[in-house]
Amino acid sequence: MDNDVSIEQMIYDETEKRLAEMQKPDYVFPKKISKADVIGIICSVAISLVLIVLCMVGVIK
Repeated sequence: MDNDVSIEQMIYDETEKRLAEMQKPDYVFPKKISKADVIGIICSVAISLVLIVLCMVGVIK
């Protein structure tokens, strides 16, 4: 049980450290995703779903 408390404390400490880093005035936030990124994500999910269905049907063994 002592190990769980230690992990929880480590998570809180890391969260505080990252929030403090992000609140600095010189922190550079990453750019927002573009339309091309969204299209890429949607295509990846669609291809994955098609491959899963093909495996379930037995076309891909």
